[in-house]
Amino acid sequence: MFPMSFDYKVLETLPLQNKEGVNRVVGVLEALTFRRVMPYFRNKRGTDAAAVMRVGSHLTISRMEDEDNSIHTVSLVSQKEQSWTLHI
Repeated sequence: MFPMSFDYKVLETLPLQNKEGVNRVVGVLEALTFRRVMPYFRNKRGTDAAAVMRVGSHLTISRMEDEDNSIHTVSLVSQKEQSWTLHI
């Protein structure tokens, strides 16, 4: 994993995205995940293809809200029951 953190001075200069822009970015990330990342692991030797499919069917990507500027990581994964959410 590549360690990465936010630079809040740079982030404060960026314009806020509207709901349509956020949905477009999330759509692109979902497409990358399901068209590139999941097939990579499914085809990798030693990886259970059924397990990869289960993860894919229970994975969602959402925008991570950080109004207090207290989160220093770029992404976070959370689990709720049988589903996983990737917060970016």
